[in-house]
Order: sequence, then C-alpha cells, then structure tokens
Amino acid sequence: MAIANTIDKVLTALPVAARFATLESLNNLEGTMETRIFGSGKQGEDANGNVIKGGKPYSESYAEFRRASGKQSEYIDLIFTGNLLRSIKVIEDTQGGKIIFSNADGANKAEDIERKFRQVIFAATNEEANKTFDDFERLFFVALDQELATL
Repeated sequence: MAIANTIDKVLTALPVAARFATLESLNNLEGTMETRIFGSGKQGEDANGNVIKGGKPYSESYAEFRRASGKQSEYIDLIFTGNLLRSIKVIEDTQGGKIIFSNADGANKAEDIERKFRQVIFAATNEEANKTFDDFERLFFVALDQELATL
C-alpha cells in the first residue's frame, strides 16, 4: 500500500514539476536571447554568434532619422519603438511552452529583418539551447522535490 501511495504522489508531482521547469527555463532562454539580440550598448548577434548585419552601420539616411528621433546610430540595435522586443513572449501550449512573437507585427518585423540581413537572428544558439536543457533539468528536480514535500 505504501508503494502505491508513493507512486501516486510521484505521478501527481511530475506534471507540476515539468510545467514549472518548462516555463521557467523558457523564460530564462527568452531573457538570454533578448540580451544577445537587443543588448544595451552593443550591436546584437545572430543565432550563429555573428554580429548583426556583419557590423556594418545603418545607412546614412536611416542613421540621420534615428538621430533625429533621439536614438543612437553607432551600431544596429534593432530597437526603435521597442515593439519588436516587447512582442517576444513565452507562452504555454500543448507541448509545454514556446517562445513566440505575440503579434503579427512583431513576427513580420523579425522575418523582414532576417530576410534583409540574410541572418537567422530570432532563434536560440546551440549554447542557449544547451543551457536551456540544463536549466530545465535543474529546475525540474527542484520543483519535483518541492512538490513531493507538499503531498
């Protein structure tokens, strides 16, 4: 009877721990990707670790437009209004969760930027993906221990 009770507790705790670990590790990944792509004070990098647009500056006309709008123009930071950055969200879905653009405008801007610069930017690097798996594993067992302690 005690074994059946333990198995029931574990079966109850597993989905809670998996959900927690999935969402928290994706939130960590989102933050890491945003820092890589939009990091303040530096030009962002694509998913392969290459500087966005090969380190080339904004065109002079667009740089002037940015300066007139009070934005920096020394390096490409992909931030003008901040809408693209704010549209990156972690959502829960039937597979656990994913990082998405929360609106069509953000998704379209991201697609346009990648096409224009011929770079995959809005995807996890191999290092980011590996860190996310490590985060998931660590968070899963922490959450599982905590959940089992409450049952």
